[in-house]
Amino acid sequence: MAHSTKKINLRDIALFSDLPDRVLEKLLKHMTTRTYPRATIIISEGERSGGLYFIHSGKVRIFVGDEEGRELVLRTQGIGEYFGEMSLFSEAPRSASVITIEETELSLISRPDFKDCLSENPEISYHLISMLSHRIRLLTDEMKNLSFLDVSSRLARVLLDQAINQDGKWIVKSITQQEIANMIGSSREMVSRSMRDLIKNDHISVDGNTITIKAKLPV
Repeated sequence: MAHSTKKINLRDIALFSDLPDRVLEKLLKHMTTRTYPRATIIISEGERSGGLYFIHSGKVRIFVGDEEGRELVLRTQGIGEYFGEMSLFSEAPRSASVITIEETELSLISRPDFKDCLSENPEISYHLISMLSHRIRLLTDEMKNLSFLDVSSRLARVLLDQAINQDGKWIVKSITQQEIANMIGSSREMVSRSMRDLIKNDHISVDGNTITIKAKLPV
């Protein structure tokens, strides 16, 4: 874990993209920025730390687990996004864990410092409420998917959400079948079976942990 020396541009963060420069300068003074290696636990479910994290580079996975070691991935997040916002409004234990998927640069602002910034700059509150409302809508859609879509359809949606355009091809990189299973609330065996069907019907091709989407997926 290393402290970052480069200048952070808060306008890359959706929450702050159109705030005045004076507000961004105050926020920067209260932030610490570090780079974390892949597979680093940033937040552990149940801990009582408080603070809001912002992603400048890399990706993180947000998940919950049970006593038997099973995991359910709630979402993945990348550049320009943030996590840990619930700790700003409650001192209850963290409701989920967060782990880096790749080397990731994060900034952290503590609950007390963020509250000070809110009191001095109430315009931040509007942006935060708007972003939280958007996140609630996304969670509602995810619950609908888990409730009403079969495994194949949930798999297709995850592949589409995770895909990036590389040289004109849509690919999903560095993801295992177990990780996909955790994301869609299924077993690895069911994911494997659905993947074989997609390969057989020439919707995707698989090379190691890289998936290439070749045709429209059956969502």
